[in-house]
Amino acid sequence: MLDESELSLINLAQNGDDSARDELLLEYAKLVRSIARSIEVVNSMDYDDLFQVGNIGLLKAISSYKPGSSATFKTYASHCIRNAIIDELRKKSPLVTVPIEDATPLIDKIPSSQNPEKDYIEKETADLLFDAIRASLTDAEFEVLKFYLDGLSYAEISYELNLEKKKVDNTLYAVKNKVKKIIRP
Repeated sequence: MLDESELSLINLAQNGDDSARDELLLEYAKLVRSIARSIEVVNSMDYDDLFQVGNIGLLKAISSYKPGSSATFKTYASHCIRNAIIDELRKKSPLVTVPIEDATPLIDKIPSSQNPEKDYIEKETADLLFDAIRASLTDAEFEVLKFYLDGLSYAEISYELNLEKKKVDNTLYAVKNKVKKIIRP
């Protein structure tokens, strides 16, 4: 549920108030940064560019959010930001782009090309990488990682999983080390 001040800012921004829009952009900059960092790109785009595209997604979220909807603004904004970045990456790169936090098998995310053998190898590689990462993490680590990649702060993850913030920090540190070992053995 939106608090009244946020709802008021959204309404003002939707009615052309630039200062309200700017305040929302500042308030959600951390979310945009988090989502931009969580996108794994085979042919990487500059982080600053990803951040700017994410801000465009946030602007779209601000202008199109309907306060009576069942989704919170943060959830809606997260989807708009992520979709804007992924759409931009698809336009700029013929290579596969996949959100890291997607917990479904990566095999369904890789588009097919004219080379079925290459497609098969890419799908198998992506599937093996996902399986290796998932297998190396405990259920608790995987839960913390999913929330983190969804753009939640340490405090929000702590609240959602009933953990201390320090435990969330330690868990994410352990996850990063495990993933590094898989990617760079």
